[in-house]
Amino acid sequence: MTSPKPGSPRPVPPTPASTPGPSAVTTASASPVPAASAPTPAAAPSAPKISVPLEQLASVSAVPEDEVISGVQEVKRSEPQAKVDADVLAAHKAWTTDGSPALSLTKGKHRHQYIVSPEHADAIRDMLRKAGLFHKLRVTRSIAKPHIQDGKATGNVRIIYTVSDTKPRAPKATDAK
Repeated sequence: MTSPKPGSPRPVPPTPASTPGPSAVTTASASPVPAASAPTPAAAPSAPKISVPLEQLASVSAVPEDEVISGVQEVKRSEPQAKVDADVLAAHKAWTTDGSPALSLTKGKHRHQYIVSPEHADAIRDMLRKAGLFHKLRVTRSIAKPHIQDGKATGNVRIIYTVSDTKPRAPKATDAK
């Protein structure tokens, strides 16, 4: 007899009433197996308990004033990332100065680009994403497209991006189509 495949229901043994022949034998230990018993879900692993001695929690004190940092923790940004951050902030400032026109993000002057070598395209896209997260802005980036100048491919790629608020603003009546 072959064993059933894992995950398939177990075969149901014949009951004494359906056993062919005149000698139906029953035993006290035989119990019917439900035909479609669903497997019980595995218990979720419990979170590890963290034990901290109460003596350590009782030693709460104020931080001396010479160690207090201003309200915002300073984050060290790499030089290229700081440049991309500044470009993103400048693009957002230009967009808000113009009254945040929604259609200008897709067709207008508020589209910006980097022209970089193909091996740096993913790094630039990632830096644009990080700048948006860091400044809580929406940065929409395109995929890297070949850069063509004077009808010839330059070997570089263009990454076009736009910067707007995190929540999209509703188009204004003054936005041109």
